[in-house]
Amino acid sequence: MRVYAVALHTLANGCLKTTGPISIAAYMRQCLTSPDGGYYTSLNQDKDQFGQKGDFITSPEISQIFGELLGIWLVTEWMAQGRIGRGVEVIEVGPGRGTLMDDMLRVWYETSNHSKR
Repeated sequence: MRVYAVALHTLANGCLKTTGPISIAAYMRQCLTSPDGGYYTSLNQDKDQFGQKGDFITSPEISQIFGELLGIWLVTEWMAQGRIGRGVEVIEVGPGRGTLMDDMLRVWYETSNHSKR
């Protein structure tokens, strides 16, 4: 068993002994986000989950075009709604590095006459 998996195994066994069966959602949440060896939260300096050398790669990591196209769409929708002055909330939800949002915001600032904050 891998070293980082031991902590999760111990945690899962403790939960099973204490509360009985757990849902698959609870199990996956522990596997992905537990501070004791979770996939996204482990502090392993030798391993990067994202990118070409990681376990997977996503569109924003391959090319900035995807994020820029979404940024163009965002600006277009904002303009179609009359350039709403009270603000727009755009939230990137995901475990990545924020590459998609970086690409979208670059287009936003370059095309919508907004200054960076």
